[in-house]
Amino acid sequence: MRELPGDGQTFEDIRTRNLLYVDKTKWLYPLVKNPGSYFLARPYGFGKTLPVGALQKILEGEREFLKGLWIDSLDYDFEEHSVIKLTMPGDREKWSDFAISLVREIKEEASFKNVIPSRAIKSGEDAASPKGVSPGDVLWELVSALRRGYDAPVAILIDDCDAPIRRVLGNGYEGRRISDILQSFHSRVKIMRERGMVNFVFVTGITKFARSFGFRGFADYTDLTMDSEFNAICGFTPEEFENRFQAYLPEILDLRKSEGLMPADADAESLMKEIEDWYGGYSWDGKNRVLNPWSVFRMLRAKELKPHWFKTGSQKFLVEVARRDGQTPAFGETAEMDECEFDSVDVEKFNRDALRFYEGSLTVDMKSSDGRYFFKRPNKDVRRAMDVKVPGFSPDKKNEKTLN
Repeated sequence: MRELPGDGQTFEDIRTRNLLYVDKTKWLYPLVKNPGSYFLARPYGFGKTLPVGALQKILEGEREFLKGLWIDSLDYDFEEHSVIKLTMPGDREKWSDFAISLVREIKEEASFKNVIPSRAIKSGEDAASPKGVSPGDVLWELVSALRRGYDAPVAILIDDCDAPIRRVLGNGYEGRRISDILQSFHSRVKIMRERGMVNFVFVTGITKFARSFGFRGFADYTDLTMDSEFNAICGFTPEEFENRFQAYLPEILDLRKSEGLMPADADAESLMKEIEDWYGGYSWDGKNRVLNPWSVFRMLRAKELKPHWFKTGSQKFLVEVARRDGQTPAFGETAEMDECEFDSVDVEKFNRDALRFYEGSLTVDMKSSDGRYFFKRPNKDVRRAMDVKVPGFSPDKKNEKTLN
């Protein structure tokens, strides 16, 4: 029985240490087989970093590292790319600090790849000054240097691309300035794709905010978020859970029986049904559903079915947004929206239900024939978290519980 991965462990960590990994390369293969620009949004706790890490290894041609995975069984040539992997800085509240942090991130990539600094890369620390070199300029120079120095196509992977926008939601001035930087940055990526300088782009986020704010650069991206074919690219399908986690269940089953939480004749199938009720139910097409990896792994380590989702910080994000807006959070059981309502956002005006969908307290229940989406709370984990009192903020005096 393999050791379970911890919070925040990367694809490389998991494979190097031979930790439990649910193989998702079946969903990544169509992307590398058809190079283009792709975008994926998933909530906190769904492990968006893992497909980014797996794509990096696939695109760098490290077949040996992928040995035993689904993609290794294919007749795929694993063409080697020069891969630029970035994580958008999400801890800066001022646009100037964000610009400098992003430039530093790109410069670290250049240093890691032993790229000789050009004028733009050297002067990137001036990104916050009126005449400074923008993050897009520095990225352009890095791509150009890689193309000059290596006989390999270039791929760009960007994780958590909406983090800087989430940080300043409701802050009009800083939000507009950061959105301008993102628009310029992603426009440069788009131009590099059009000129053949970059072969492949994959971008993840929790929301579609960056996709909306960076609209000039994102216009030609293929959005995988609501695509039924990629519903299970993150999260565990019931079949995956049954196949990969069966060995971890007997001890939990025995504990629940001994505590009187399940009848004495309950079996593993009954326990799996309970686990799905607690942590499953997530869907982006209204048909296929997956379990939340964050909650599943925490449940397995604790050997106890209890609320875990709230520890992702999603609840705090919703409360902070509401506080900035001067309103009380609305945590209803259901919602309905047209796709345009959660596909396009403004830095100062945003749909609260769209935020709830993106951060994971709502999921797609069904989609009507005219394209309208109906949402519900996905599972018991979320219902328990959202039904408790948000300290110092909820007006519901009848509900004074807190999660411990």
